[in-house]
Amino acid sequence: MIGYCVHRIFRAAAFAALMCSPSLSADWNGDWDSTYGQLRLLQNGDRLYGDYAEIGTIEGRLGKDGRTARAYFVYHDGRWGTVEWRIANDRLSGHWSWSSDGLPQPKGGKSWTATRSSARTSPLKYASQTKSALPKDDAVNQDPFRPWFSFAADKASPSVSVDPRDGLSRWYRGYDLVNMDPAFEIGVDVIHYEGADTAAVDLSIYVRPGGSCAQTLHTGFCKELHDKADSRGFLSATVTGARLKNRGSVDELIEATFRLPGDSHERLLRIREDVTYHSVFIHHPQRGVDYEGFARLRPHLCEQTRCSNDIFNDLRQRPGTYRIKLDEAYIARMIGLPNRIAASHQTSKPHPDSTRPPQQAGGGRPMMSDPWAILEETGDNLGEISFDQSAGGLMAKGKLRGFFETDEDHQVEFKLAGKTDEALAWELTVYSGQSGERKHGRMLTELPSHARRNPRGTLIVGEDILLFELVRPVRGLDASEAGDTPAIGIYSVSYRLRDVPLNRTMNLRQKPSRSSAVIGSISPRATGLQMLKCADEINAQAFQEAGFERRLSMLSATWCQITNNKVSGWVPGIYLAPETY
Repeated sequence: MIGYCVHRIFRAAAFAALMCSPSLSADWNGDWDSTYGQLRLLQNGDRLYGDYAEIGTIEGRLGKDGRTARAYFVYHDGRWGTVEWRIANDRLSGHWSWSSDGLPQPKGGKSWTATRSSARTSPLKYASQTKSALPKDDAVNQDPFRPWFSFAADKASPSVSVDPRDGLSRWYRGYDLVNMDPAFEIGVDVIHYEGADTAAVDLSIYVRPGGSCAQTLHTGFCKELHDKADSRGFLSATVTGARLKNRGSVDELIEATFRLPGDSHERLLRIREDVTYHSVFIHHPQRGVDYEGFARLRPHLCEQTRCSNDIFNDLRQRPGTYRIKLDEAYIARMIGLPNRIAASHQTSKPHPDSTRPPQQAGGGRPMMSDPWAILEETGDNLGEISFDQSAGGLMAKGKLRGFFETDEDHQVEFKLAGKTDEALAWELTVYSGQSGERKHGRMLTELPSHARRNPRGTLIVGEDILLFELVRPVRGLDASEAGDTPAIGIYSVSYRLRDVPLNRTMNLRQKPSRSSAVIGSISPRATGLQMLKCADEINAQAFQEAGFERRLSMLSATWCQITNNKVSGWVPGIYLAPETY
């Protein structure tokens, strides 16, 4: 192979450089207009050589990434110096130094830049294609020139050769606190290295105006979050220290101290890894526990967007600046305060929900007044129903579908047949519509106050007997649209938002158009989104067989309706990415 390359070099130097060089990530070949005259350069493997105008020659080597070159420039009269360049497309930038001044200095050194004027190298006049033209000076075989020229010094330097992500522990990930919706979102991102006692923690908080306080949060904490959030709903939390406690034991956990705007005291966040989940606590120095719940795991934010390596290097090089400054007695006292979350909900009025209109005075208390979807066990949508408690008693209205040979919805008359503390029984008359045909039936359903989750029941229409579940559609979705989606194509994976600035929210629109009304918004780091449908149909088989980039391309060409199980709406598909592949 070496002989073959040499033979090709003698035939055509430029062609040989192209054919025989290894696959490097940049092309240095060509004529360059530089600060100090024309450069005619050829690249052969990791060798870079050529003519330096009519003054002399260039003899250099390329670094491992192929984008850094270190070279000697040698005058015809024997004088020489060093230069180090970085290449970016058709531009070189770097610094140089005379041999008597040592190596090039990036800070305060003499600049040498160049712009490529031709991709084809002009015939060389002075540089040899087969022999390196190093300066005729013993100094090039001694320190500091020899290790610099061969990049040996860099290979020995951990700061250059070590990937900043090498050695990250299993704690390096994102943690989204659950059971806080619909009003709040709290995300935690942790950077931690194996064997280290300190960690870097980022805390992000988003507050939706008017939302109620979740049962996992102390009502005093909810009020603080509402009061301290800015007009967009974002709240800046300053982490003052973080650590890995009980390293290597079964009780290993991450602790971080932080402050909210206006705080004169530290708060404490604790994440504990249990067998099948991660439990999370937020402690207040006076109230005690402000949050008790769990975290949903996701990739660290730096795996979803571009982060500077400085974040990682700083933690490695200056771990002391990340240490928790509070004394252990203060932390122990904070942890030891009682959990009054449940008591706070019993003794305080719920936070007003400005998204719902006030009830009219004199009217009865509404019961399940919004439409509920009636979903069969298979996920098929059987219809919808809503209930109302009026002066005349409990009433129901709704529609059914699929019980006659027509695509139209079936009108239904409901008559209350019985009621207990746990369930309701209804007599039904179901009308076909056009034909006037009717069927009789019964519906038995749990009361929502008794059901732990969605009310379940039995529906009998004619000879059909079906088990069903009442599901309240998420905001932005009609009851007729609720139901399971097929587990193929775009419906076979969950989604996350991508390329949304962290200080913005993603608007959900009523229709697939930017001019359509905004019906809600979700966090820029939202994950676990479910696909409902796309405006332009995406072929299921093509999506199933496509690679990740192709899937992104398919989504980018249309609008899609998504839901986080609390609100649904349309977003441009260009902001969606499959979470798994």
